[in-house]
Amino acid sequence: MRIISSTLFLSFLILVVVAASSTSPPLVAHNHSGSTVRSLEVEVSGARQTLPGLRPGEELRLPLSLGQEGPLSIEVVFEDGRRTLVRGGYYTPAMVEANVLTIVTLDSLCLETH
Repeated sequence: MRIISSTLFLSFLILVVVAASSTSPPLVAHNHSGSTVRSLEVEVSGARQTLPGLRPGEELRLPLSLGQEGPLSIEVVFEDGRRTLVRGGYYTPAMVEANVLTIVTLDSLCLETH
């Protein structure tokens, strides 16, 4: 009986450590547009996450925590209210590679997985 309870307790501890150490795949955004970005609105299969904006020349690296799997779309909202949408790639919480968004101009975005 003692061996069974010790084994169960050890299994529980392993699950807790694995869950605590797992990280979501990041989104890396580079703003080369010369304009301030107010926010990045990320969507996967209906799940949405709003990320903070970027100043010109700034880079942002944040984990995505969408909890869904599916096609990835990112809408860039500029300070003046303009919005530009890019669709591409596939997101899954089990990803290791980063999704990299390069904001080239107000209407030119590049989304890649690295």
